[in-house]
Amino acid sequence: MVGVWVTVLVVGFFTLVGLSRAGSILFWAVRDEPRVGAAPGASPRILLASCALFSATLLMSVLAGPIKRDTDATAAQVRGPVGPCASGVGRP
Repeated sequence: MVGVWVTVLVVGFFTLVGLSRAGSILFWAVRDEPRVGAAPGASPRILLASCALFSATLLMSVLAGPIKRDTDATAAQVRGPVGPCASGVGRP
């Protein structure tokens, strides 16, 4: 059992490192010659990603009630009885 946990943690760590490196290469790519008039770190991709993340945070804050209601309903379905008897299939 310890070997399974060690394997899961090591693979998870290397996955995290790999995805971090890929994200760094994607968003922080260094060019040989700087663009004229561009501020450092003002890439349109970076600004778009930052704005999208901020917008998603605001949207989830505004819609917190409906999101919680939906997740509670999903949890109730998962915890509920399973099978044809619970769904009413095959009842006369």
